[in-house]
Amino acid sequence: MENKNFLKKISNIKYIKGYNRGIILDFMRNDFVYVPNSLIDFVDQFNNSHIKQKVYEQYESYISFLLQKEFIFFCSKDEIDLLPETSDDWDYPSLISNGFIEITNETTNNVKKEVSYLEGVGCDHFVFYSFEEVDSDIVENIMKLLEGELISSINFFLQYKSSNSKFLVELADKYSNIQNIILFGANENIFLKKGKYRMGYVVKSTSNLDFDYGEIDFSLFNINITHFTESLNHNVYFNRKCTIEKDGTIKNAPNLRESFGNINYVENIDDFRNIIGSKDFQKYWYSCKDQCEICKVCEYRNMCTDNRIPSQKLDGTWFYGSECNYNPYISKWRGEEGFVSVFDLGVLDQNLDFVENTGLIESINHKLWED
Repeated sequence: MENKNFLKKISNIKYIKGYNRGIILDFMRNDFVYVPNSLIDFVDQFNNSHIKQKVYEQYESYISFLLQKEFIFFCSKDEIDLLPETSDDWDYPSLISNGFIEITNETTNNVKKEVSYLEGVGCDHFVFYSFEEVDSDIVENIMKLLEGELISSINFFLQYKSSNSKFLVELADKYSNIQNIILFGANENIFLKKGKYRMGYVVKSTSNLDFDYGEIDFSLFNINITHFTESLNHNVYFNRKCTIEKDGTIKNAPNLRESFGNINYVENIDDFRNIIGSKDFQKYWYSCKDQCEICKVCEYRNMCTDNRIPSQKLDGTWFYGSECNYNPYISKWRGEEGFVSVFDLGVLDQNLDFVENTGLIESINHKLWED
């Protein structure tokens, strides 16, 4: 029997190098682990390679760790070609994946038209939101309007109104495509109804409805292959979204200022498709983290959902005017002991490129992690 001494990485395990450390994304377990960048270099160098005894001894700790975690295995040379790598390509079968529609007690007459146009460009995930109190019968009327439509998920982001709670729970039981009803501005954080299989939740939240939150934390991280592959070339927050505000204004995302006409004056689906398909409307879709200053060295970049609005430089790359809560140069979150602002570790030059003070960064990392 042929010796199994060729190292092969598991194809749906992904390795991401950061400035200070790396992570391994484990999509099978919906988890990740921190690793030194040198371990990722080892896997990149020796994947599909014959591991000689000298190499094995030199990297025994890395190999043992990777085998224990089931991130790699050993196979024969003949088996390598039978185990191809998974593709990192990403695509979506429609122009819009997520539609956001603002509702009020007075402005729901256009919902059928708005949903129809969004469905016409392939959208099958909808969010109905309101910054003011909405009567429960408005929510029910929307669901009745959408009966029979091929919609995968419907979410409601609403202001809390105590008289609505019981009825909304009953509504989430009645309609299987309701994913979440989130009631903001409540007096407590509690599940009014726990769903199944990620559908049918009704939640009271003390938070306010805010699309401008701009705060990055672990709750905004996603560990799945679809998110990962999309993030390689797209901004996963802005990509393939469309928002229609209560006055009919058409925008990419709720927190953006740029508008692209008004749904009340769009006469047919072709006109709507032309709006959504324009280069200006899709501007932020391609502001991926790998093309964004500072984010491009962050180990979390392919699992992060970031609603901050980026700015584009003359060379086509991107940067954020506001600072993230995480500093990838020292692996610290704001509020943690030893945290230092990114902008205290370097400067933005005339091209808006962040130039690291490597000496200072090395000194801080030595004190934080090696002393």
